[in-house]
Amino acid sequence: MPAEARARLKQLLDDRKARGISVTPTSHGQAALYHLHLLEPDGSAYNTAFALEIAEAIDLSAMQKAADSLLARHSALRAGYALRGGKIVQVIRDAARCPVVVDRLGPMSDAALSHRLSALLAQPFEVTRGSPVRLHLIELEPDHWVLMFGVHHVAIDARSLMVALDQLLQDYRWQVRGGPEPRLPASDYGDYVAWEARQLAEKRDLWASQWAGSAEVALPPPQFHADETELSQRPDLTGLGVAQHRIAAEECAEIEAFCRQISISPAALFLGAFGLVIGARAEEAGLNVAVLTDAVMAAGGALPLHLVGYAVNPVLVAIMPKEIGASAWLQDVHLRLNQSLTRQAYPFSLLVQQLPAGARSASLPIVGAAFNFLRVPGRAPLAGLLDGSDEGWTSLYDMSLRSVFVPQQQSQFEFSMDCIRHSGGLDLSLRCPPERYGQATIEEVLDGVISTVRQLLDSAQPLLALDHRGRTERGPIAGPALAETALLAVGSPQSAHPLNLFDRIDAHLAHQSPTIAVADAQGEMSRAELLARSQEIAAELTRRGVQGIVGILVRRSRMILPAVLGVLRAGLAYVPIDPAYPEDRIRYMLKDSQASAIIYDESTQDHALLNDFSGLRLKVSDRFARGDVKLARPAPDDLAYLIYTSGSTGRPKGTMISHGAVSAFLWWCIQEFDESAFDTAIFSTSLCFDLSIFEMFYPLSVGKRIRVVESAIELRAILRHQELGRLLVNTVPSVVRELLSAEVDFAPVSVLNMAGEPIPQWVVEALAQQSADRRAAGAQEIEVRNLYGPSEDTTYSTCMRFGPGLWSNRLIGRAIAGTELHLLDAQLRPVPRGACGEICLTGQGLAQGYWQRPDLTEEKFVPCPFLPGQRMYRTGDIGRARLDGLIEFHGRRDAQVKLRGYRIELGEIETALLRQPSVREAAVSVFEFGETQVLAAHVVADPFDEHALRAALAERLPHFMVPERFVALEALPLTPNGKIDRKELRLERRVLHAGTEDLSLAETRLMAVWAGVLGRAAIDVEQGFFEAGGNSLALISLQAALEKELGITVQIAELYEVPTIRHQARKFFPDPSPSQSPPEPEASDPEPALPDRHLRQAHFMDQRKKRQARR
Repeated sequence: MPAEARARLKQLLDDRKARGISVTPTSHGQAALYHLHLLEPDGSAYNTAFALEIAEAIDLSAMQKAADSLLARHSALRAGYALRGGKIVQVIRDAARCPVVVDRLGPMSDAALSHRLSALLAQPFEVTRGSPVRLHLIELEPDHWVLMFGVHHVAIDARSLMVALDQLLQDYRWQVRGGPEPRLPASDYGDYVAWEARQLAEKRDLWASQWAGSAEVALPPPQFHADETELSQRPDLTGLGVAQHRIAAEECAEIEAFCRQISISPAALFLGAFGLVIGARAEEAGLNVAVLTDAVMAAGGALPLHLVGYAVNPVLVAIMPKEIGASAWLQDVHLRLNQSLTRQAYPFSLLVQQLPAGARSASLPIVGAAFNFLRVPGRAPLAGLLDGSDEGWTSLYDMSLRSVFVPQQQSQFEFSMDCIRHSGGLDLSLRCPPERYGQATIEEVLDGVISTVRQLLDSAQPLLALDHRGRTERGPIAGPALAETALLAVGSPQSAHPLNLFDRIDAHLAHQSPTIAVADAQGEMSRAELLARSQEIAAELTRRGVQGIVGILVRRSRMILPAVLGVLRAGLAYVPIDPAYPEDRIRYMLKDSQASAIIYDESTQDHALLNDFSGLRLKVSDRFARGDVKLARPAPDDLAYLIYTSGSTGRPKGTMISHGAVSAFLWWCIQEFDESAFDTAIFSTSLCFDLSIFEMFYPLSVGKRIRVVESAIELRAILRHQELGRLLVNTVPSVVRELLSAEVDFAPVSVLNMAGEPIPQWVVEALAQQSADRRAAGAQEIEVRNLYGPSEDTTYSTCMRFGPGLWSNRLIGRAIAGTELHLLDAQLRPVPRGACGEICLTGQGLAQGYWQRPDLTEEKFVPCPFLPGQRMYRTGDIGRARLDGLIEFHGRRDAQVKLRGYRIELGEIETALLRQPSVREAAVSVFEFGETQVLAAHVVADPFDEHALRAALAERLPHFMVPERFVALEALPLTPNGKIDRKELRLERRVLHAGTEDLSLAETRLMAVWAGVLGRAAIDVEQGFFEAGGNSLALISLQAALEKELGITVQIAELYEVPTIRHQARKFFPDPSPSQSPPEPEASDPEPALPDRHLRQAHFMDQRKKRQARR
């Protein structure tokens, strides 16, 4: 270092020494916690406190002296933090005054006191400036006070909190009463820092290699789903987020005896149970749990037990269910725990650097669950108060004390569990972020842990047979057969539907026969004519000896109805064929279905395929003799139709639906819909789409008129002319979206069903507004439903009728009558409530399977694990049960991708996009360019605002689920069936490096800053900071460098939201005009040439002060 630089640094150190300030290294744990503090300086996730009631008057002066003495004894309690030489350091003052805040509030209830303490704890600490401690004194009565000792975790842990509080009370008692001065030992946190450094110097390479080869490093970070339903009902989160339970001493003895019998520790038992329950909610085959360890206790006497400071070092333990017995699995957990504990001195922050880049790019902690098992020594003076075993008043140091529960505002982890073993039993405490989970959910999770522990005691039970749900999640749902197994089974699976498909239809067709039954743009057909024509076609098919399946190759018109009904009356099954299909597809369908006849019309009579067809050909418009042909009455198991859907092999597969399934579906329709609410039903979907089953058969079964439309354009005209009375419209959301975009008046629509694809949120909100406007005007409200169901379960499986407070595009409602819905994991076990699982269906609507595909039928239609002899269909769709029992749709399981170590549901991102008012359509995909993966969203939006979309998604999704690229389209490409054709979505590769001419000026300047921090000459502008080789400390350096070099003031948390050079260029310089270009580096005082980037960073703070002074 040049002489001038050395002189400047020496002067700086001399000035600090004169002011009573020393600069020392931090531990790795301290540095990580300070980094987290920088992410959210005003947060309270790492604030901790303990409170006591004191039944006497408080001498405020004596308490101040005792608190100041406590800080004087322990260096960690008076340390601030700064960045020096590229490292975080402690800035320790020789003397400090402890902040003591006095509130004279008077008498208050326990609830009010708890609320007040929680609010006080939520106040941020001045960690950077060296004030990580705060003492609150609340006067309830002159001789009744509450003392709350609050500390930021960077300065303390659970063990040293006990030490500090004990010393504070002893010193205070001496300050008030006098007598012999207590001998209270001091501690220098630097001793711990030095011990940690020695341990690393000796074993760093060994531990690093052991961790590198472990299962823990390979596991991805877990992902959880918050419960928006419960949270929306309680805006005040104070005091929530904790569930507690005490296991009595007698049961603890039984548990510990079991553990001795199979040679495991109680900690391993509870860790295993906790990991299983949390893993079930994370939908992972395995997950890491951070087990909190105390280095002081583990140091074997190398460190003093009275040391105060943060000496907790989490270790990762992989909890991975296996197909073995419970005892053998627990022994494996015990072994894994012990293996991790042998490496517990290896700093967690260093271990994080060994995790996959995807894990490291997330805000710490990268582990979603933490576990702590603590034994409180009975001899510790404060043991009974701190662990809660002394629930009443206790005499200590000649004072009458009682512990007060302090609700922690936030949890540092998604799920954090403490197990405290004391003489009174075992206290379990589960903590979750109250802004993500309601109290009922937290109670259920803890109950699930307790239940799992008790099941694990049955050592002979297979591990995968355990049920990880709480008791409230296993209550009776829909009948005794499902009381203990089904998470959700709404409806009556064995409900009787006494009518055959034709019983009600024929009753209406024969009644008031002149009434119009069906119409299209070219004409009408009365009930009598429809009945006669369908009977004639049935008679002709029967007379000609047609067997099996009949193809229907008829354009969208009123003639579809007699063709379909005629085939069904003959006891045959129909296969719908869209004339617009490619010739190759039609040939395949006819050949595969073995169709023995085809019904066609004028528009298809010249189709080339008809000339090649060897079976019977009937023209639907021809009239046939009815004669005395006896028509078969279809049995429930007879095949009604064969509908082809896309297949994974590239060839469509035929789904077989029986008459009994159709009849059961129609029976539900009759119960669900009020036939007096509409006059005409619109038949708008293709016959090849199973929504047509509802549009044809339900209106006929309740005597309503059907209006066939060929396109959404024709439907728009019908709505505008309002000539058909009140309408029932059953269609896909994309049609409704187009109508709303065209500002079509929905006044004639009284019942609107949407099905077949996710609904954009703006569509839901627009319909909610229309319904509210009608209600305000005293008019009939529009009934809006979201209907979900695969073709394999006869059109619809669930029904969601929107209403006040329930206008969400993700809701698909509850299972319909005759259907059971289960949410299951990969082993077909019910998932806990609130977790996502595969939607599995059973009941009367199930298809018979896939036509001539026994292998696929066996794969998708599996034996129901809950009802012997019943089949269950695995949809591959992902659902989640809310606390109110409604089901949310979360996309497809086969739309699941892995991106940089994270498991991502593309459907979840698409749903979040569709919730934005400007977005009409959205498709999210992962594109691969060599080894680089890019998450991209193709959207149809008006207006298209990438920054607004990115910000909106960042509020709802983890940063790794926010697309890196957004592509605006006028419309998404569609397949012939109207589904998104993802193969047609394109993304140009834009991989730019330093020196590339295509870089913008902003990107060039940012590239230079990144290169200086990372020590690399070339960086991909679309590569995340952590993927490019950065870490949390380097991110702090980047923050400083951006301000020094470019004048950009940014919080650490913001850098996580814009992880690439391209993201940062868009955020920091959104206007590409020259006036918004990055500023040239300011003229500054000459500084020594320091080639090492770490040395240059030592001067960032000084240069920053100079620039501020010039301003």
